Amino acid sequence: PNGDLARQVEPRSATGESTMFVNCNRNKQSMAVNLKTDEGREIMRRLIGETDVFVHNMRMKAIERLGLDAKTLHKINQGLIYCSAIGFGSDGPYADRPAYDDVIQA
Repeated sequence: PNGDLARQVEPRSATGESTMFVNCNRNKQSMAVNLKTDEGREIMRRLIGETDVFVHNMRMKAIERLGLDAKTLHKINQGLIYCSAIGFGSDGPYADRPAYDDVIQA
């Protein structure tokens, strides 16, 4: 529930925030939501209704299990731009392998 790991990186600013996180996320609105709870998924569904773009880096099986696949979200918001930034593609032998930001950018 702490969100992006970059929030933990040193050094910290005068306000106690990770300077790396502040630099990478300036002028963004963000929040941490536990998608493994009913309450968290309901929060996400409400946000999707007001969102222009949804970007995720979860494995396809995980995103489907959470009900956050493109087909489901487009039922909530037909105009939603859905972006899946997964590490190893949606099919093939490595499709279910997890990845994170640095792997995806490589």
